[in-house]
Amino acid sequence: WSEGLEIGMARGKKKPPTAPEPTGTVEWLLGTCSVHVQHLMDKGGKRGYRSLFTSDESRKEFKKELYDISKLGITLRPWKARVFQLFEFEWTRREPKVMKRFSQEYLHGRAVNWTTADQEPGLPDQNNGDERGNRTYKDEATDWNRLSLRAWYREHMEWMRKHPFTNQLFLTKAEHIKEDQWRSVQQLLRDTFIFDVTATRELEITYSPFHPPEKATCVFLLSKESYKAIASKHGGERSTIEEHAKPILQNKELLYTGDMDRITSLDDFHKSSKGACMLYSIVRTGAATSCACTCIDYQMKETCDCSLAWDVKHGRIQIPEEKDIKVIGEETKRGGRRKARKGGALTFDQPRFSIPPKAPAATAPPPHPFG
Repeated sequence: WSEGLEIGMARGKKKPPTAPEPTGTVEWLLGTCSVHVQHLMDKGGKRGYRSLFTSDESRKEFKKELYDISKLGITLRPWKARVFQLFEFEWTRREPKVMKRFSQEYLHGRAVNWTTADQEPGLPDQNNGDERGNRTYKDEATDWNRLSLRAWYREHMEWMRKHPFTNQLFLTKAEHIKEDQWRSVQQLLRDTFIFDVTATRELEITYSPFHPPEKATCVFLLSKESYKAIASKHGGERSTIEEHAKPILQNKELLYTGDMDRITSLDDFHKSSKGACMLYSIVRTGAATSCACTCIDYQMKETCDCSLAWDVKHGRIQIPEEKDIKVIGEETKRGGRRKARKGGALTFDQPRFSIPPKAPAATAPPPHPFG
């Protein structure tokens, strides 16, 4: 590839400060629930932020930005300090009261680890799963009584002995892949060129907050959203997809090889990071697929359409007979339609997106770039 395209720079605006040192490895970290951080924007009172915003629209936009940052991903951990810096730079001008407090609490204080860049894939960036079990815990462990520390500890340890959590299965094993995902994977391989229009590189990447970066084989491919946008606007022929994919894949690669100072706004960063995915060859022993992915699904669940489809395409994983699309069908089975509620109509006749079918693939799978 030639030199990377210039990402759009804001004109007529003060430039952000020089990028700080990349966020590196740590021996340990104290995580903060990203969902709780976002929900604080909706709460009033001393603990909440709602009353500090100048408008409700601004508050919602701020909260959406928090969500996007929380899904940064472990491979972009070196960018975390820069993203926080750009976020603070932009919103200090727009919501100074909010940012004065937020930066102290969640950008520079102890509670800064609220993104997926602070966790290995498959580990949560929030504690909703734990809180989902609050009622069960109170029913079985404390009987909803407020106990002294000594009494609570005794009851808690007794409850723990009855629940051997170490025997629980890791939920991203191949046998746990759901029918909907098998369907989606087969449709992507059949109807798109996503896994044909790619670029392979050998890069040093961050795969854990606790270990130094390592060399890995990396494959860049369009995100499903980018592919649909190109096919809808320009057509779904392979040559067309290749032409429009090149700058998108290139900008994604530059996040791992380029200078951080070239990204001068959060919009620039999100355009580069969301336009494409990157498969990489460092995975947990026993993971469902032979490669990891930078997409949100993989970072949260340690499985995604991209990594599964890639292994199916290259013969690493066989589609179970009972999950073949000829058996499970093209459409996800839904429950019966609900009656429209007052205040708005439910529509079921929206046009569906479709991509022209590609030519039949060769019978022999291409060589797997991960060996």
